[in-house]
Amino acid sequence: MDSKKPYLVKAIYDWCIDKNETPFVLVSPSLSSSIPSEIIDNGKVTFNISLNAVHNLIFEDSFIAFNARFGGKEESIVISYVDVEGIFSKESNDGMFFEIFRQQDLTDSENNSTNEDVVKTQTNNKTHLKLIK
Repeated sequence: MDSKKPYLVKAIYDWCIDKNETPFVLVSPSLSSSIPSEIIDNGKVTFNISLNAVHNLIFEDSFIAFNARFGGKEESIVISYVDVEGIFSKESNDGMFFEIFRQQDLTDSENNSTNEDVVKTQTNNKTHLKLIK
């Protein structure tokens, strides 16, 4: 993981809060994160992490943690920065997005293709966002 990522995520979060906008985080969960499977849609989940939506929000060096309600049930969520694809403002869609590199993906790519194929695959990946109203 890029060691700047936790700082950049926190900075965009603070920027959203300062502008009175709603910070959303886009996550592509892996085993590194603790997220209930029933809220994951097509391998991704977007969380509203504003202070009105979550409780006990913590930004640590390697993860983001908070409590939130889903279907009336409170859940503890832990998101590894490795799984964070982006953080952005709901109102303006401004923010920052990151490429996700998993060790398994790199191992499979090394075994099944040349380095040129890996570069082509990585540059063709696009972020899929849903507009949440």
